[in-house]
Amino acid sequence: MFFATRDALTVGAIFWALYMAFEPYVRRRSPRTLISWGRFLNGRLRDPLVGADLLAGCVLGAVALCVVRPLVSPFNASIAPQLMSTPSGWFSAWCMGSTFAVGGALSSLFLLTLFLLLVRVQWLAALLFIGTTSVVPALPGATISTIVLISFIWYALTQFGVLSTSALLYVVNVAEVFPSPFSRSAWYAGSALVAVLSVVMVAVYAFHTTVAGRPLWRDNLRRR
Repeated sequence: MFFATRDALTVGAIFWALYMAFEPYVRRRSPRTLISWGRFLNGRLRDPLVGADLLAGCVLGAVALCVVRPLVSPFNASIAPQLMSTPSGWFSAWCMGSTFAVGGALSSLFLLTLFLLLVRVQWLAALLFIGTTSVVPALPGATISTIVLISFIWYALTQFGVLSTSALLYVVNVAEVFPSPFSRSAWYAGSALVAVLSVVMVAVYAFHTTVAGRPLWRDNLRRR
């Protein structure tokens, strides 16, 4: 209990320090990056902009997985099977993926803001961001896949904001942490399916919030 509380408080303190460090600069230079994030933190969960940015992040995360997965040699990096023997273990793995999604988005925005303050050129800051965050893993093909994934993160961060980047990383983390649920004979298939359904639920909620009661097709289109 002591170690768990210590780790939770440490992570919370790091996130708070990151946010307080870059928030004034980002709000002055590109306030659009934090609008939906601020509304989400204020509890405006039915705001159409919150839903739109969440939906954009889910779509970008799904596209990123489709692009990245073929570039990496088949391997199983999932750690969830070691934890999913109990519901609490599954929940801890899910919380870890969610925490890394938020932390990754905040850390990415912090680094990108730092590079922009140093070089003051958008394209050079983007190159520095992608280059420094693209570590060189030992897995074959993983270097290219990491660069591609970081490029998706940069695009989500600059075009949509922190909330979309968090959603993108959440989709990627669920796919990486939890094994595939499509092997129905596996003992962990049910728990893995719940993790995948959590992504689907976020996307459905985001789509419903984005529509905000409006019809999908305008009246003139329906008449035609």
